Amino acid sequence: MSSPVTHAHPLEPLFSPRSVAVVGVSAREGSLGRLTFANLLQGGLQASLYPVNPHRTEVLGQRCYPSLAAIGAPVDLAVIATPAATVPGLIEEAHRAGVRAAVILAAGFSGHGFGIGPGAGHLIADLASGVEPIVDPRPYHPNRFSDSSWGK
Repeated sequence: MSSPVTHAHPLEPLFSPRSVAVVGVSAREGSLGRLTFANLLQGGLQASLYPVNPHRTEVLGQRCYPSLAAIGAPVDLAVIATPAATVPGLIEEAHRAGVRAAVILAAGFSGHGFGIGPGAGHLIADLASGVEPIVDPRPYHPNRFSDSSWGK
């Protein structure tokens, strides 16, 4: 486990990361992991960027790491762009690797018995209980609107 970098504010690793690992980067055009990594590469983020995928050695011309632990350097933020079924194990891996914050870009929690709404957030909160601070993890569904008056 790498030594974490000290930050002035507990949310700094989330909003001003010095290093970002994108877990689930793929060579497949249009995949969420690839799009996320490409946007970070092209967006001018002043942070070290690490693509993570155990089945790739390179993505978009960048060395790809098989796991968060294989990076061998402190990671402030992990962006997890993988199927919901893999998220619990990846949160545990991130904790073991000393990752300070995570953003989960995953769909399909309801299909894996995680429930929709607060139930899925509680599952992730339980997994992340050893990580501090926990800032009210809840799943948000930007493409699912149950209230037909949303946006009016």
